Amino acid sequence: MRKQTKKTQTISPLARFTTVITRQNHGFRMVRILAALFAVLVIGIAPFAHSAITEDESAGMFEDAQSRFNNGDYQGAIIQLKNVLQQNSDDMAARLLLGRAYLHTGDAVAAEEEIKRAQFGLTDPSRFLLPLGKAYFLQRKYDELLDEVLPGNFDSRINAQIVTAQV
Repeated sequence: MRKQTKKTQTISPLARFTTVITRQNHGFRMVRILAALFAVLVIGIAPFAHSAITEDESAGMFEDAQSRFNNGDYQGAIIQLKNVLQQNSDDMAARLLLGRAYLHTGDAVAAEEEIKRAQFGLTDPSRFLLPLGKAYFLQRKYDELLDEVLPGNFDSRINAQIVTAQV
């Protein structure tokens, strides 16, 4: 007669623990509870994970975006401005510059959207009227252009800018 030898299988400690836990009546419930706690922990931390960028870094990104815009690198400026707006969606200066960058790339629809968002947070109409007018013009929205950017409705400096269309 031959002796039967048992083959020993190497099982990781985690697999062994999981097997033991799930074989017990209350074990499966414990695994579900631990999984739920882990999920709550991950979901609870996730909103704060992206806020690791400080205000100084955000300001640095905005300055970099302005520099890129002034140097004609509009795509680079758009990327940086989107990063700034991920940190602070209420940054109206970044929204306006993003709208102007979109104008330079020919995306008048996106430009109009960003400029209109910025419009609500800016008190000086000279900052957004001309870019908004250009966005309307590029989209052939002449009625909106005439309704919102008609010269004569503002002070003499803004009226002069509108008439000469200095964007």
